[in-house]
Amino acid sequence: MGLKWNLSENTVAAAGLLEKGWPDASIQAYAQYIEQQMEKELADDPKWSHTAAIAVMTRSTDLVGSGIFQAMWQADKIGAGDVSHGQRKLALLMKIAGMVGYEHGLDGTRQQTNALLKNFGNIAPQSRFWANLARTVQIAFPKGLEAAENQELARQVHQYRYVIAAQQIRYVRDNYSAAGQLDDQAALIKYLRTLDKAQFSLAESARLHQKIDQAGNYPSDYKYANLKITVGFNSEFILAGNGHLINEIDYLNEPEQNINGLVNGASFNYAAFNDYRPATKQLSAHYKLDMRVGKLDPDFRTAVLAQYYPPKDTATYKDNTNEYAVNDQSAYDRVKAYKREIATKLKADSKKKYLKIAIIMIILFSLIGLAVKKHVDKQNEFPNCKNKLATR
Repeated sequence: MGLKWNLSENTVAAAGLLEKGWPDASIQAYAQYIEQQMEKELADDPKWSHTAAIAVMTRSTDLVGSGIFQAMWQADKIGAGDVSHGQRKLALLMKIAGMVGYEHGLDGTRQQTNALLKNFGNIAPQSRFWANLARTVQIAFPKGLEAAENQELARQVHQYRYVIAAQQIRYVRDNYSAAGQLDDQAALIKYLRTLDKAQFSLAESARLHQKIDQAGNYPSDYKYANLKITVGFNSEFILAGNGHLINEIDYLNEPEQNINGLVNGASFNYAAFNDYRPATKQLSAHYKLDMRVGKLDPDFRTAVLAQYYPPKDTATYKDNTNEYAVNDQSAYDRVKAYKREIATKLKADSKKKYLKIAIIMIILFSLIGLAVKKHVDKQNEFPNCKNKLATR
């Protein structure tokens, strides 16, 4: 291409990345990424100015999930069982993500939540990056988060799951909501339709997301049921009965306006899958990384959560006569009915999609047929001229 970019000529950029804590392999990946992007842009436009674009890409190294960030993250390979390397990598992530410096962790305010969300690129919930992040946490904390020696890092990593969940809600709203509307249910269904069926599930239990207080009351903003939907298991959405996506921290509302989300909301899972079984919970990665984490929760949530309790077991969850039941419907039955409603809408939307494709194909083939017929008719209209030309 005649234009090259390398670290030897850009020592300032390399020094800045080293100072932040990026290893050599990641810095080399940074250089390769920039050069590949330059070659691509120059192929499209030989007069393309690269200076400003390189500055933008360099700033994007501070956006979790951006293309250049992911390239650098993937280049930093961790061996199985390398706890110290895994923790160093997560410590760098926490610094870039803005999780360092909060003495009391998350406070749930809109101001803090929106500030933290600025540290993300436009990364989708189904991105492979999330599974890689989860794998890094599994390696870094083999005994679980609460059992870790480095409790400060464990606290940051645990609370970051709520920030991820907030980013994923914003991603769905920003990319799949109709213009000028905030209809989470419609946006989520539209998003799920873009995925293969194997990429998401409505089958995970939502028992822990139906908490009530000591007086037997659901949160004031709870309606009917909370449904859990997972994408690749790691990414998680909780769709409330009022059609809102809920999370422990809400970038649109303060904590006191988000009680259902605060106690029943979604949180990113660090385990690879749901291996939790009560009898063998001490062996469960999901239990150690995603469930036994109460001591690491932010203070603002702990104070409210202490007043709420989920159904203690499956029998309680399915009981239609206890305090969790509403109008003779158990919490389990309400979730099941809500799940059927969403599944039906997903199928209905899929049918509409395929119907549109079928109509387009019918129109296309009709136009092709008309064009062919017109061509044949024109040929038949002048048979004598064709024969005369053939005999010359």
